[in-house]
Amino acid sequence: MKYNAYEIIEMAKKIEDNGSAFYRMAAEKTTESKAKTLFEDLAKMEDVHKMVFEDFKSYFSDEEWTNMNFDSDNQMFTYLKEMADTVVFNLKNAERDLNEINTIDDIFRYAIEKEKESVLFYLGIKEIVPEKLGKDKVADIISEEMKHIAVLSDAWKNY
Repeated sequence: MKYNAYEIIEMAKKIEDNGSAFYRMAAEKTTESKAKTLFEDLAKMEDVHKMVFEDFKSYFSDEEWTNMNFDSDNQMFTYLKEMADTVVFNLKNAERDLNEINTIDDIFRYAIEKEKESVLFYLGIKEIVPEKLGKDKVADIISEEMKHIAVLSDAWKNY
């Protein structure tokens, strides 16, 4: 099974949606205003990254999208959505895990771990995406996800 750039972008957008929801849950969990603001800002960053991924679509013409292994019965997209929901920032697990987390430090550790998982996930996907189907766009997604880790790490150190 090969993934094309469009499919990867759709998956990335779903992961970003889940990440945004996770950070909003983290913001609701904390009562400290500084931490709440930080997690709300991280949720907004996830929203921005979703828009960045949507912009990746402009790199291909309508004809190129049409010729890229289009999934007429949506089975691939259903499968990818499920993967995005369960591989990184699984919201059911995140909600349960956040209920068990007692400190801001633990939230930072959890968030950084999830961001690392997303980078590893995209690195694995990058290996199976052929150059002609948008391997360079997957590399761009990886770069965006690595920025999340840096922001979280810096914020945690400065917290």
